[in-house]
Amino acid sequence: MPSSSRRPVAAAAVALALAFAACDGDGINGPGPNGGLTFSRTIGLPDLENTITSGPARLEIELIPGSLTSREVEVQRPTELTDEEEIESRIVQPPSAGTLVLAIDGLEVQFNSSTEFRGEDGDLTMTEFLDRVNAALSNGEQPAVEAKRPAPSEPQDPTDATFLATRLELDDESGEPEIEINVDTDNLELFDAPAAGEPDGVIRVLGLEIELRVSEGITELEEETEEAEGGIEFEGLVSSVDPDPDDPTIGTVTLGDETVIRIVLGTEIEDDSDDGDDEHLTSLAEVQTALDDGFIVEADGEGVLESADPRTLVAIEVEFEIEDDEDGIPGALQFESTVASVDVGGGTITLADDRIVRIAEIVIDDTGDLLTLQEVADALPGPVRVEGHATVESVGPPAVLVALDAKFEVDD
Repeated sequence: MPSSSRRPVAAAAVALALAFAACDGDGINGPGPNGGLTFSRTIGLPDLENTITSGPARLEIELIPGSLTSREVEVQRPTELTDEEEIESRIVQPPSAGTLVLAIDGLEVQFNSSTEFRGEDGDLTMTEFLDRVNAALSNGEQPAVEAKRPAPSEPQDPTDATFLATRLELDDESGEPEIEINVDTDNLELFDAPAAGEPDGVIRVLGLEIELRVSEGITELEEETEEAEGGIEFEGLVSSVDPDPDDPTIGTVTLGDETVIRIVLGTEIEDDSDDGDDEHLTSLAEVQTALDDGFIVEADGEGVLESADPRTLVAIEVEFEIEDDEDGIPGALQFESTVASVDVGGGTITLADDRIVRIAEIVIDDTGDLLTLQEVADALPGPVRVEGHATVESVGPPAVLVALDAKFEVDD
């Protein structure tokens, strides 16, 4: 623990005065009242202290990978206190005794027979989930996972590391370490006049001590505004980009399911380039260039519903990422799923997630269990899995892929 003197979370009058001073227009992320929507504002340590002292709060804590230092701490809207709590991280050890060990300082997530399991291609059994995790670890990969549980009636004791997941999902977009959790006064401690190199304070959750380094410019503190109320998560492949003719930094992107995502000045476009991740795109121009170059781009984020027909969301935050799965095949999408049906004459299969894959028999891997589409059809309705790489013919719905290679295996 740092050796500097400490103070309790209760805010002094001077701290409250500083909090109000920190809330002026200069702290706003994005445009103010005369410039458009504002989804979050920059706050200071006194603001954070005052919010948590006033009652339970929901925090979204983004960590710097490989450390317990926070990159960003955002205070969510009070209505989100009843939302599921979440952990996003990578699995670093083979699962054992109903436990996943994560890259966040070895944090353990528990699961049992009541836990729901999902992959990017649909629901999984526990065995299928564990098989995928172990296969990835055997290949030297650390699979990304999102763990969720219902929010407790009151914040969990900060020394209690228990997290029994009611849902576990393997998702490539969940690799960046993040915790969304309810906290109260017991979870925050700020330090008076910390010595050089020491943090400004810590947030204690799940047995972890997460450092706040605001004065060093490492940790950003933000608070959602009322305009972020009712945020809806979205995810999908980008089919088109339409920048604003007067300001190309804003505009719209359309997803494969025809959902329109509106990017405004207040939208936060996530940038993980400081982690050496060059697959993230940080502007609409970069997204358009990637599409023009034949790459597949996925959008993942949160937005506020603006209209139902066509379904339009104003993005609060969005992450654009080239979907190449590190497979070395530019513009290729890696797919893995169970086969729902086969059209032998049409040369297509339909996956469990409704995607259609065009497969020429010449691209079928001869090391698999089934070597022709007819053999696949004959094996159904038994469990048949397929994996391979494909280009996107249409983002749909339903999405249509053209296989570059495919391997069929019969699940025992």
